[in-house]
Amino acid sequence: MQPQPESALKFGEKEYLSYSSLKLALRSPQHFWDYVTGVKVPSGDALDFGSGYDAMLFDSANFDKQFYVVKESEIIERLIAGGAKSPRSTKEYKEYMAAESEKASGRTVLTESDYSEMCAMLSVIRAAGLDKSHLVGGQQIKSSVELEGLHKIKLHGVADIFFPFQRIVRDFKTTGEDIDRFKYSAYKYHYDLQAYVYKILFNYDVYEFVVQETKYPYTVGVFEVTDEFLMRGKDKFDQALATVIHYFVDKKADPASFIYRGIL
Repeated sequence: MQPQPESALKFGEKEYLSYSSLKLALRSPQHFWDYVTGVKVPSGDALDFGSGYDAMLFDSANFDKQFYVVKESEIIERLIAGGAKSPRSTKEYKEYMAAESEKASGRTVLTESDYSEMCAMLSVIRAAGLDKSHLVGGQQIKSSVELEGLHKIKLHGVADIFFPFQRIVRDFKTTGEDIDRFKYSAYKYHYDLQAYVYKILFNYDVYEFVVQETKYPYTVGVFEVTDEFLMRGKDKFDQALATVIHYFVDKKADPASFIYRGIL
């Protein structure tokens, strides 16, 4: 049996629930537990790219403190000239990247090509005027609330953009799919759950997703959530919260006993 949190006020290393942890509770209690205890932390090039682009958009002044851009074009050109068909697979390239990672001093490493693509994406945001219309206001605003009657469980989140007087929350997303398929991505990645969590945290009147494709021509779009979308998120929230309470607060079952059930 997995070790259980000593207090209902704390889950593993987290003192609160969030959209990130709750969406994993929808998969299984073990996925939730691995996340809050730091056993398995999502990582990878795609997440590094997303984090870097978020920093470029919302915290550009501190970008260089968080990220290190490796200038790889010269070594790639040299390797190709030397006959390498897959330069990034060569020992020389890997040794070069390892040395550059040491120079990063703990910062997240981004490739030169990734950085160039981010700049191209940002130019599309600016050309559309979204940097002055939809991506301004209070940025990276934190909010925490205590859920009433639920073992003093805290809920926490960070809004990309929050207009407190107009009561508007906006969240920025990137997608590798065509933008007209974002509604399917929103369901797949539980963005309806996120919208409901942020409704609790910020009590907004309007919630919008500002979305951009990560492939040329980096098309941008704005999607406003409907009441139906929000209610679907509420259903997921109730389901995820029930899982957390059942397995980690009331401790009525071992997470290993969980069976995911569905209908095809």
